[in-house]
Amino acid sequence: MSLRRIRIAGIGNTLAGDDGLGIRAVEMIQQRIQEQTWPQLETVALTTPGPELFEGLCGDDLLILLDACGSGVAAGTVHCFGVDQISNSGLSHTSTHGLGLADWILLARATGEEVPQVRIYGIEMQHCRMGEPLSDAVTAAMPELLRQTRSCVDNYLSEELRHA
Repeated sequence: MSLRRIRIAGIGNTLAGDDGLGIRAVEMIQQRIQEQTWPQLETVALTTPGPELFEGLCGDDLLILLDACGSGVAAGTVHCFGVDQISNSGLSHTSTHGLGLADWILLARATGEEVPQVRIYGIEMQHCRMGEPLSDAVTAAMPELLRQTRSCVDNYLSEELRHA
């Protein structure tokens, strides 16, 4: 039996406070994979969610994106969205990285690319000031972000095993 490919992409700028949380989260996941406390999966850290994120997606079955959010709720709030939820919610598609994640995925769909199942996890940021570390609110929320991400992976894998 061949399990499908799962990719987790962390997006952000580690020099800009909470904007770096996606990359920091991927670093933590990579450590857990090395410690064999997480299943083997592909991880990537990107400073922008540009075309390079979507190169090679044809082989992915589940893409999990980790990024900072700025929706106006309390800093440290953990969010989970599907792409359609973002595109239909009235939430801004723009991001500190240029085009937003939903925009890139919708663009890929519009050009006929086969887009995998996508889940977007984020933490509401407190600040993205250059030269500052993650805020206390975001640091405190990281374990919950990782827990929800792991739960998504585990649920996907157990669905795969049920249908094998």
